[in-house]
Amino acid sequence: NDTIMKKILLTLSFVLVTMYASAAFKVGNLYYQPDYQADDGTCWVCESPYNGGYDGLTDITIPGRVTYNGTEYRVTAIGNDAFKNVTTLQQVRLGWGVEEISPYAFAGCTGLKYVYLPSTLKNIYNYAFQGCSSMTQMGVAASTPPTLSSYALSGMKVCDIFTAIQT
Repeated sequence: NDTIMKKILLTLSFVLVTMYASAAFKVGNLYYQPDYQADDGTCWVCESPYNGGYDGLTDITIPGRVTYNGTEYRVTAIGNDAFKNVTTLQQVRLGWGVEEISPYAFAGCTGLKYVYLPSTLKNIYNYAFQGCSSMTQMGVAASTPPTLSSYALSGMKVCDIFTAIQT
């Protein structure tokens, strides 16, 4: 029966969303998702489990480590869609230890002007900064910039990229 199947799917969807929201934890203004598969004390910054949860943020610093309920986690990534379409965001600083920026992490952040990337950053994936049309500066604290995947900077205007800046 279609009605029973729809109810089952709706219930399953609710359970999955609830599990995701309860697995993610908040420290300061940001949400983090532990990497349960790796089980190595790492986590990544994830999108807010609440619609519009990051709206209004203008300046964020993503630390290399966070502590939640007495457990310290290394922050190694900015997750898929983490800050997608947060148009108020103007400045982002990634802490030492962050290794990757996932697809669409900052896509559509049309107000984003400045990003600081640590020397530990290895990869910027597809469309990570797509449509960040206000970007004017990207500081990279490494003599070798991170690897850029296809269209990582798609839709950006020309901006200054500074390498090997001091932290």
